[in-house]
Amino acid sequence: MKKQAFANPEDAAAVGVEVKYNDPDVERVHRVHLNNLENIPLFILSGLFYTASNPNVMVALMLFRIFFVFRILHTVAQLFLHLRMFRSICFFCGLGINVFMLIMALLAFHQF
Repeated sequence: MKKQAFANPEDAAAVGVEVKYNDPDVERVHRVHLNNLENIPLFILSGLFYTASNPNVMVALMLFRIFFVFRILHTVAQLFLHLRMFRSICFFCGLGINVFMLIMALLAFHQF
C-alpha cells in the first residue's frame, strides 16, 4: 500500500491507482514469502520425523532454535542487508539442519 504497487489490476482499481509492476521492494518481500513457504514446511516435516525418532530433547531444542534464528537472519538479510553471501550462509545452515534431522530420523527408524 505504501508503494502503491499491486500485483493485480483489480486490487489497484479498488484503491484507484494504476497498476505498478516490478517494484523492487515489493518483489523482495514477495521472494521472502515464497522462500519461507518453501523452507518452513520442509522443516516441519523433518522436525516431526526427527521427534518421532525419540531424539535427545536438548539436541532437538537446540536444532529447532538454531533453525528459527537462521530463518529470521535470512529474512533480515533478504529485506534489509542485501548481502547475498550472508543470506546464502543462513539458507544452507537451515538446510543442513533439515538434512541432519532427516538422516538421524532415518537411522533411528532403520534400527527397528
